[in-house]
Amino acid sequence: MSLSVYLYFNGNCKEAIEFYSDVFGVADDDRQITTYKNASDFGGNPEDADRIIRSSIKVGDMKILMADVAKGSNLRQGNNFALQFETRDENELRTVYDRLSEGGKVHLPLQDSFFTSLFANLTDKFGISWQLRLEK
Repeated sequence: MSLSVYLYFNGNCKEAIEFYSDVFGVADDDRQITTYKNASDFGGNPEDADRIIRSSIKVGDMKILMADVAKGSNLRQGNNFALQFETRDENELRTVYDRLSEGGKVHLPLQDSFFTSLFANLTDKFGISWQLRLEK
């Protein structure tokens, strides 16, 4: 059994894939990207042809799935969740924090917390909420 997160974007999924792949050092063979036009059963809106219908990247042991919503879809990007990134490497945590906060909004900067020595909460430039934690 496994549980994965699925993120939806409005036409900028490819940019998000590239960004997250760069931030987390995702190798090309740990990425999968399919556009609507490359889906075997695509018969939808021609404006969706170059949008991403399904993609995934592997970050550590987790798979993050992503797609662009089709034009006219009522499916929307949500804000009632956060992805949590944990590492034992303080330098890695600080690098990820710096990268994810670029163009985003920091709600709680990296600081000491009752449950860990470094914790942060931010929303990245794509509107995705993140919690970053130094695991000891």
